[in-house]
Amino acid sequence: MDWTRHTTVLAAVVAAAGLGVTAWGTLVSARVAEDQLAQSRVQNEERERLQASRITYWQEPAGSTDTVIANRSLDPAAVSVVVTDLGVKPYIADFGMVPPCSRVVLPESLLWAAHPRKAKDSLSAKQVDAILIEDANGKQWYRSYDALRPVTQRDVPLVEKAAESYESVTVGSRDVKVEPLDECGSAG
Repeated sequence: MDWTRHTTVLAAVVAAAGLGVTAWGTLVSARVAEDQLAQSRVQNEERERLQASRITYWQEPAGSTDTVIANRSLDPAAVSVVVTDLGVKPYIADFGMVPPCSRVVLPESLLWAAHPRKAKDSLSAKQVDAILIEDANGKQWYRSYDALRPVTQRDVPLVEKAAESYESVTVGSRDVKVEPLDECGSAG
């Protein structure tokens, strides 16, 4: 009878060990699946912001302050410029489509001509605070000097104020310089 009891205890220990190994294997599998899902999420986010990440802007002095918008992507993108000047609420100058693989120089005079009040004070300081990008997939992005993020009301109060204050205005393209870029597309 003792033998049967030892066999039963041994069978119970083996069964418990089997359950423990199965539970451990299930836990490891769940962690691997969770890691793969997180990696997939990161890759999707990178893919989603790829075009917007290739569109940048800066201001450079050239007599007056011109704004340069560089689209290093293979797709055109709609771009609006958020402008402020001292003492005036921000306004949005709707530039339109920026061609793929191009550098666009937008003269300060055009941004000033887009001013909702058509102010003529040449001493006012105009600054491009951000650009709004609508990518080839229709997603809207907010790019400032230090950030690129999807447009949301919570993240961009400046844009909300500008949109409430003035309607977007179209900047004429007669004085805009468009130049091809050498570095474009999948490189970089």
